[in-house]
Amino acid sequence: MSVLFEATATKIGELVSKFAKEKLLILFDENAPEELHDITVLHTDRKNAGEITPKDVLVIDGQSFQISFVGDTANKTMQEMGHVTIKFDGGQGDLPGTICVEDKPVPNVQVGSKIQFIRHD
Repeated sequence: MSVLFEATATKIGELVSKFAKEKLLILFDENAPEELHDITVLHTDRKNAGEITPKDVLVIDGQSFQISFVGDTANKTMQEMGHVTIKFDGGQGDLPGTICVEDKPVPNVQVGSKIQFIRHD
């Protein structure tokens, strides 16, 4: 198993639960502009170790979600800003900065939650 990305949630925006009802989770590292804090899971201790592909898995606090789509710019924005929008709809995506995972309820991310993208070698 290889960890491609790992971060720890440090702040949960006030509107994150509303976005979760729409099957969306937005991540940014702690350097995100203040105006995005309400809609974002902010994180720190980010580690990037490789390109994420649809063969990989998102793991949040031990819950696994198979990836179905990785947008053209998702890896770049994750490496540069720790930013990605995750859609929990099992789809093929329509935005370049989006990663889609299987259609399951969005996990209840809390401060201290571990967010990982892993590859089973």
